[in-house]
Amino acid sequence: MKKYTALAFLILLSLSAAAQDKFVEVLYFHGAQRCITCMAIEKLTTEVVQSDFKKEMESGKLKFQIVDISKNEKLADKYKVSWSSLIIAVNANGKEDNFDMTRFAFSTARFKPEEFKTALKNFLAQKLSEAK
Repeated sequence: MKKYTALAFLILLSLSAAAQDKFVEVLYFHGAQRCITCMAIEKLTTEVVQSDFKKEMESGKLKFQIVDISKNEKLADKYKVSWSSLIIAVNANGKEDNFDMTRFAFSTARFKPEEFKTALKNFLAQKLSEAK
């Protein structure tokens, strides 16, 4: 009986670890010099993540980083960014799929902030549901 209890525990532990490997990460990269649009992207992204995905942030299903490229060149190199960029990384089953939302962010954040926030919220919700 003890053998089966230990085996069940190990299975549950491995399932728990696998579930933690599934998450979505929002990465906003910026340089030292920042324009109004860059700051709008950061502000709106932060608002969406903190207000609409608080539970997911607390559980670790959603992660958010604001990255100064000059202070974290290694991470910038990993995502192949050299200027302000908005990357969504979906991590599931040891595989990472990256979505570059930079063009969209630059075309909407400053003058169409509600469109930006709605699209980002919907995209994150979709990717979080896929990462389950």
